Amino acid sequence: MTDTGQRSFGSLATEVVQAATDSADYQRFERAVAAALNALGVDVETHGGPKKTDVVIELWQSPTDRQRVAVEAKTDGAGLVTDQDVKFWRLGEHRERHMAQSTLLVGPQFDARVTQEAAREKVALITARELADAVMRHSRTPLSPREIAAMVTAGEDAEALALTWRAAERRQEALSLVLHTLWKSGNDPVDIRYTTGVLGVSDIWREAKGALETPLDSSEIEEALTFLGPPSSPEWNGRAATMSSRRHPLWPPPVCGRWLLSLNRPA
Repeated sequence: MTDTGQRSFGSLATEVVQAATDSADYQRFERAVAAALNALGVDVETHGGPKKTDVVIELWQSPTDRQRVAVEAKTDGAGLVTDQDVKFWRLGEHRERHMAQSTLLVGPQFDARVTQEAAREKVALITARELADAVMRHSRTPLSPREIAAMVTAGEDAEALALTWRAAERRQEALSLVLHTLWKSGNDPVDIRYTTGVLGVSDIWREAKGALETPLDSSEIEEALTFLGPPSSPEWNGRAATMSSRRHPLWPPPVCGRWLLSLNRPA
């Protein structure tokens, strides 16, 4: 990501935290929450205004399945949303009106009563700081759609969120290490002479085992190879026999990079 892009995410994260305590302008927080959720890669509908759900998001589950979540953004000048600020029966009405399957409540912090009632009503809670942190970490290490869904529907606690991010960061490390190991071998004259520059899973493990404190296991390497496999093309189809022998050629990193970036282009 460019420095400009990182600054943009940083500005958004800062706005989420600051707007959460600007009770004089509740719509500012609504806009910040909508922008933050959009930055996480979910489809966002805005429905702000008195007695209306602030935001509805749609989460990708599969090509034929989507999950709708009603999102309520609550500001508080003192930085603490109390049970006097939240009418859970109204959240239920909003959920039904927008045909949503669950509700997410976003605020600066929540008191014990709100936390307890949210658990009873199956309402997920996320603080402004947690949402801001998610935006920043997602800009560096994107979560999968299912991980995003778990975060905004289950209201994962700090420990569970930390485990989710560590798993995502490990996947990114695996992708980077496998990519560079393949590229290095594919451009080494000696490797090309003896192996045509093509490596299998065991070869990749052996070459990369010293690069991380905890070496990649075979399943992590296989997952990375599956993800990095280029889409169908005349050049790739000609190498199908090589793939069937569980050895993995690869396009150059710049080509793979352009392909990966293409996945993020607007439809």
